Parts: sequence; C-alpha cells; structure tokens
Amino acid sequence: QNETRWVLEVVSAIIFEGKPAILGSAMDITQQKLTETKLTESENLYRTIFETTGTGTVIIEDDKTLSLINTEFEKVTGYRKEEWEGKRTWVDLIYEKDLPRLEEYHRIRRINPELAPRTYEFRLVDSQGNIKNMLSTNCLIPGTRKHVCSVIDITELEEKGSELLIKTRNLEELNTALRVMLKQRAEDREELEQTLMT
Repeated sequence: QNETRWVLEVVSAIIFEGKPAILGSAMDITQQKLTETKLTESENLYRTIFETTGTGTVIIEDDKTLSLINTEFEKVTGYRKEEWEGKRTWVDLIYEKDLPRLEEYHRIRRINPELAPRTYEFRLVDSQGNIKNMLSTNCLIPGTRKHVCSVIDITELEEKGSELLIKTRNLEELNTALRVMLKQRAEDREELEQTLMT
C-alpha cells in the first residue's frame, strides 16, 4: 500500500552459535506517532486560543492556585506569569470587601456549577495597588475540579458611565431651564402683544 510506518527498533550485541551477532527487534509505533502529532496540534490550538482571546484568562485549580496565565492577564494585573503560575492563589488579587463573595462562588462552583454565577463583577488590586473593576466569566472544566476564568477591565467603562450620567443630569437641568425660559418668553410675547393691542 506504500504507507510510511514509524518503527521503534532495539538492537543488541549477542553471541549466536558461538559467534558475535546482532539481535534486532522492531515494533510498529505508527499509531503512537499519529496520536502524538494530534496531541501536539491540539495543544498548539489550545495555547493559541488561550493566548489570543483578548481577555485576561487563567486556569484556576481546586485550591485556588493559578496554574496557567495568559499574557493579557499579565497586562491587567501588572504581574508576570513567573510570579504566579503554580505559586499563588487568586485570593491575593481580590479587593478585600469582594473576597468572601468570590470564595463562596468558588466553593459552590465545585459542588454544583449551575448554582454559581457564571458572570459577575468584582474589584481587583493590581501590582501598583490600583483598584480595578472587572467583569469575570467562569466555567468549570468538564471532568476536573479546575475552572477557566476570563476577566475584562471595565473600570473605564464605569467611569465613562458615571461621566455620561453626570452629563445626562446636566442636560436634563439645562432642558428644564430652557423650558422655563421658553415659557417666560412666550408669556412676555403675549404680554407685549396685549400691550400693542391696547
């Protein structure tokens, strides 16, 4: 069939019928090689997706340790992967007032993933001590007690939202003032018309 096959060969020197000889044995490992190739491709695909999601993404172990961190997460937190991967827990990143709620979500997610919220907001303290508002999406990895967590920094959005709210209130006040002025103008005009008629 002209197929290329991978073979593992083992040779050793022996004495055969009183003379030096070489004993060789071969084993077909084509299927193992194909499996390794598929595994490598799958790993490369997984790593590429993990690194290019556009969000800070981590794999969190049952004991809260961050076992895998992508580059975007480094940018959000200001910490390097080497400082955290397999060494520290996410607890050290959370604003203290939000910590009890997030620890409860972590506990519940491992009892029944359906009961823990998948998406929620919390505050994160970065390497410079800045408090950032984060939007987090979480999912337990099937067949494990690990979960994947993606975060987006929404601090600017919330600040812009507050600015928009202030501007909206200012516009409402301006509109009210304009309505009052227009009403006064209409009354003044009416009065002027009355005066002219008189």
